[in-house]
Amino acid sequence: MNIPPAPASVRSDAAPAVLVLDSAEPAAELTSAVRDALPGAAVTAVGDGPAFQAALAKGGWSMVVVSFDLADPPGPVAVRDARDQLAAPVLAVGAAPRAEEVVAALRAGAADFFDRSRMEGFRTAATRLLESGGDAGSLAGEPGWPVEPCAIVVFDEHWVVTDGSQGAAQVLGLGGPDAVGQPLEAFFPDGPETLELLARLRTAGASEPVHASGWMLRRDGLQLWAEMTCLADAGADGQVRRYRLAVRDATLQYRASRSLRFQADAAAAATASRNQFLGSIAHELRASLDPIATSAILLERQAAEPARHAQLLAIIRRNAAAALRMLEDLQMFSTASAHKLSLRLAPVDLGRLVTECTYALQEQAIAARVDLRVEVSAMQSGGVLRCDPLRIQQVVTNLLANAIKFTPPRGTVWVRTGCTEDGCHVEVADTGVGIDPAVLPFIFEPFEQGGAEVTSRYGGFGLGLAVCAAIARQHGGRIIASSAGPGQGASFRLDLPKEEARALPAQPAPREPAVLHVLYVEDNPDAADAMRYALATLGWTMTHAATCAQARQLVREAGEPFDVMLADLGLPDGSGLELGSELCRHLPVVALTAYGAPLAMEGFASQLIKPAEISEVQRALMKAVTAHRSEVGLF
Repeated sequence: MNIPPAPASVRSDAAPAVLVLDSAEPAAELTSAVRDALPGAAVTAVGDGPAFQAALAKGGWSMVVVSFDLADPPGPVAVRDARDQLAAPVLAVGAAPRAEEVVAALRAGAADFFDRSRMEGFRTAATRLLESGGDAGSLAGEPGWPVEPCAIVVFDEHWVVTDGSQGAAQVLGLGGPDAVGQPLEAFFPDGPETLELLARLRTAGASEPVHASGWMLRRDGLQLWAEMTCLADAGADGQVRRYRLAVRDATLQYRASRSLRFQADAAAAATASRNQFLGSIAHELRASLDPIATSAILLERQAAEPARHAQLLAIIRRNAAAALRMLEDLQMFSTASAHKLSLRLAPVDLGRLVTECTYALQEQAIAARVDLRVEVSAMQSGGVLRCDPLRIQQVVTNLLANAIKFTPPRGTVWVRTGCTEDGCHVEVADTGVGIDPAVLPFIFEPFEQGGAEVTSRYGGFGLGLAVCAAIARQHGGRIIASSAGPGQGASFRLDLPKEEARALPAQPAPREPAVLHVLYVEDNPDAADAMRYALATLGWTMTHAATCAQARQLVREAGEPFDVMLADLGLPDGSGLELGSELCRHLPVVALTAYGAPLAMEGFASQLIKPAEISEVQRALMKAVTAHRSEVGLF
């Protein structure tokens, strides 16, 4: 039988011996910090695994300080080796430590964790540990967290406080000695949510920590939103002897997140109210304008009026028709924005459709003295594109009419079509007034015309491009605008996918040939329920994970056969960015985030902005799965 070697004896003379493990270059700084914290101590620095093992075997150390940033040996391994071979306390040091690193250090046997750049509490912790004879349960030192303070509270097997870090004073309003004897319940407000939270914390085991978040109570009665990690320590007999609870104050982030969600909900409600109002007013005004326009036409045809009156009737008819066109845009925009636009899909020859639109606008181009040119790709053939021909004709006509409208006499407007394996496109370019780069990102927003000068000169509501963009989105396509600046013309490109029948996004989306199993990582239970229902309309299945830890466990340990992961970026126990970068080796990952601007996301297939339409989610997930399977050779 192999008997493990007894831990090496601890140096007992007046000058404590401290072993420091760190890489060669920063070791001087860390060694200097340890010497400053422990005057008179004999500090020895080593820079790699073999030298560290040799020093441990030599023994006689009063304390070991381990850099948790090393790769050889890894921080947890070095801490565990020191604890197994020496009866001396071990302190871990890291650069901008994350909660998971602190937990890993504590699980490996470290007495405390410190930020390399903020070692203020190191002296107090090290001195107390040396005086206590190497009790690793002492947590008097305050970890130097880079942003939020962290408290570490130690409970016995009955969940009564036995010790706490100095960080407890900053986070919970009480120091280590003040907390001793307090039960776990004293740190939490009353309520059913608290009962659930406490039950979860009490499930912490020696093999796996419990991550949770919820409201906690400070000593002064104030509440804080806490992100917690609870870890159990078991003795040699396997029985739990104590629990360590790490608490991070995340109140500011929680309130900011709640505020953003409230603002998003309010914005969505305001948009819905605006669209309803626009649709209602367009309907009522149309009801009044229709008889005016009709009466003007009848009077022109039937009434025996003087010539000057006939001219007035023509003015009435033209302006009534113009008002009706603007109201049609208004009503179309409100309908399309509410995803209630009805599409009648059919095979379409895009080249023929574009040619017909060009013929219809030739008279307008001639009147404006603009050269209108058409270049239809030979690759275009009937039946390759499935769309609503009337809606796409409306988009192309609007783009052409705008190009003619904003191009001065003797200018040129081109319209070109083309196809690739993925889809077809129509590009309308001109030599007109161009678009200011500052306005370009907002050109498809409703009521945006490129500035007050453009509005006053050319008139209109500024809804035409917004309507076109909405129609393109409902077909699964998009419109891209580009311009080198004022006076340098503009280009609008309509991209449409091939051979995909699409119905209303408000109706159940058509099922794809593949039925996907989606892992959705989202801490908001209502959002998770809504997504589960939405994916069910596609015939897909969904598994929900509320935290990074649950997602990792489902993917790695449970072995769930997920096809794709859809992840929020703001999660209670970590960042969705790190989670996605980590798990993208196992399955494709799509981000669903409330951040409006694209983020740098290594390993992510794509990014969706909340609130996303289910059709957008469906396309993004299918595209990610298709690309992933193609890479691994499944297609």
